[in-house]
Amino acid sequence: MRSSALRDRLWAFTMQGEDLAQRGNRVDLDPAVNDVWGRRAGRVTYAPHGHEIVASQHWAPLLEEVMREAGAEWTISTTSPPIGELGPLDSENPLGIAPASRHVMGTCRMGDNPTSSVVDAQSRFHDVENMLCADSSVFVTSTGYGPTLTLAALSKRAAHLLTGTEHSVGGPFDGD
Repeated sequence: MRSSALRDRLWAFTMQGEDLAQRGNRVDLDPAVNDVWGRRAGRVTYAPHGHEIVASQHWAPLLEEVMREAGAEWTISTTSPPIGELGPLDSENPLGIAPASRHVMGTCRMGDNPTSSVVDAQSRFHDVENMLCADSSVFVTSTGYGPTLTLAALSKRAAHLLTGTEHSVGGPFDGD
């Protein structure tokens, strides 16, 4: 990279958008694929909502324009979801295309009613005894920064809820 002609001239910036929770987007067990131990393998089904597609189409040219106004000689955009490459879930595309973003949040609705939510206020699954969700799917919106520390705190909270121990008031790495 030190000898790269672009090293002092390459600039990139990213806008992290939100994926809206969709009833059809889910993780379940594949009925036809087994893992190496013979158990049903996990399967991700994903299709972007119109919001994500419109946001990609709206922001990509604006971000490129900012770079041109800052002096860029050329620009290129990549969006998540990619513009023009996604179609609806159908027999040709049964699982959809997962977004390039690794911060998809808000896909596991929290609530008191098992018919309209997946987990309760303590992140316990309504239909699986003694199982808690400790990931970003329970977030109602995406975060301004990477969610790693919040996820660590949720994991610690889940461990305390599962073991019946009292969790401390300190942060996720306070030594207990």
